[in-house]
Amino acid sequence: MFTVIGLAATAAPALAKSPGSDPPPPGLRAGVGVADLSWHVGASAGQYATDGVGPGSDPSFESVKQAPSYGVQSRLTARALVLEDAGGQRVAPVKVDNYLAQDLLTRRVAQLLEQQHVAIPRDRIILSATHDHSSPYYNTPSAGVWVFQDVWDVRAFEYQARQVASAISDAVAGLVPARLGGTTVRFDGVKGNIAGRGQSADGSPYGYPDTFGDHGVVVLRVDDVSGRSRSRWPPG
Repeated sequence: MFTVIGLAATAAPALAKSPGSDPPPPGLRAGVGVADLSWHVGASAGQYATDGVGPGSDPSFESVKQAPSYGVQSRLTARALVLEDAGGQRVAPVKVDNYLAQDLLTRRVAQLLEQQHVAIPRDRIILSATHDHSSPYYNTPSAGVWVFQDVWDVRAFEYQARQVASAISDAVAGLVPARLGGTTVRFDGVKGNIAGRGQSADGSPYGYPDTFGDHGVVVLRVDDVSGRSRSRWPPG
């Protein structure tokens, strides 16, 4: 379990002002970017939406398999933390309010960043999803996921890719000198796999024993040591 995104997801200001006077490692910089990820009203409301179309017309075809939504209870976001070392190498952990994390979305984000001349390749974007069951998920051409969600919509996919890329590019634009610390703690209170585990008729094991999981919770702290004050950062 990797929870570095907790910093970017909860902070305002996102980078804590460091109370200490120790200088940061040479060249270490960090930045945070936030972008809206909400899709259109009329799209189905996630895994638990009712199957079947609702009353009225839907000329934009926002929903196909499931009943359309009729409002937004809370906005979805993409929140990016970008870390840059002394050599200019960058890594971008990103939290998205999505049903699943997806390699295809990560690849498209990397393409957009390359077009914007933002030096963060695909293998340095760490995309994690909140596994939101109550939001539209139109991002995959895999029919297996359509059983739980609505079908692929390239409009929603491209919108989310552009918003994630925007969050990352904003984080790069706001890079400041920083101090980084981290730790790992064990937590297995709710760890498990829905498939469970068992024993076949021939005595062989099947499923996913709890020991297969990663029980380490990684927490990072990033301090802004630039000396500049901000009333609110990132803006908006």
